[in-house]
Amino acid sequence: MNHLVQDTLFGPDSDEDLEFSYADLLPAASKIMDMGANYLAKSGKKFDDDSMIGWRGEVLADTNTLAQQVIKLGAQINRILRNPREHMARKAQAQRDASALEATQ
Repeated sequence: MNHLVQDTLFGPDSDEDLEFSYADLLPAASKIMDMGANYLAKSGKKFDDDSMIGWRGEVLADTNTLAQQVIKLGAQINRILRNPREHMARKAQAQRDASALEATQ
């Protein structure tokens, strides 16, 4: 069943190891990215407003930075869901590296 979902979503040559149990979460991860992008599109129009100078412009710039982070986090969630085994392998390696570093100090 897992391969059927993977082949349907990504094609038979996909190297992603999407688990069937995560497939329904991918649209939600995409929506996270979409919402960040929608916010950036709308707030970009505000920068043209003459009242968005000084602290108002700074507030808008700060919220844009947060929206960019939301997009990046949504992409990261998407990547983890699509490649959970790779994620777990990287996580385990990072833990081993941290332990090795700690042992040398």
